[in-house]
Amino acid sequence: MANHEAQLLVFLRMAKEKPTIAAACLCERTLMESDGTISIIRMVDQFTVGVPPDVVERLNPQLVLTLVVVLKSRGGLVGKHELVLQMHGPTKSQEPQPVEIEFREGSLSTVNATINIAVGVIKNFGECRIDLSFDGELLTTVPFRVVQGPAQATEGSETTHS
Repeated sequence: MANHEAQLLVFLRMAKEKPTIAAACLCERTLMESDGTISIIRMVDQFTVGVPPDVVERLNPQLVLTLVVVLKSRGGLVGKHELVLQMHGPTKSQEPQPVEIEFREGSLSTVNATINIAVGVIKNFGECRIDLSFDGELLTTVPFRVVQGPAQATEGSETTHS
């Protein structure tokens, strides 16, 4: 075996273990059963906001997303870990938001996380994403789109999910 191959094997063994991603998606809501099973209701990747521009300026309507993350470990990640969410919009990024999670002992430990994320006032439409990092390393990205729908006749705001 060549020296560079041995170095590569050592590097691969030293790499941090990451959990397996069973699910990472946006949805309308979740149900948590008494046995810990999570039901994801209406997965979505597009949000249509139908708010007249003058209402946005007066009322500052907020868009709130529900992010579901289901992670699994084969036993090597027992204990507390940091899951960091960072949302990136069409024109700017929000500050990273850390969430503490914990894997319990066992041959297949699962963490079910349901996180409500306030996107803020929707003035810019387009492609967005939420980056998920686990203990400082990027784990996955959840892409979504915010589109402008027809302005509603009322003074309230309306958001639909598709």
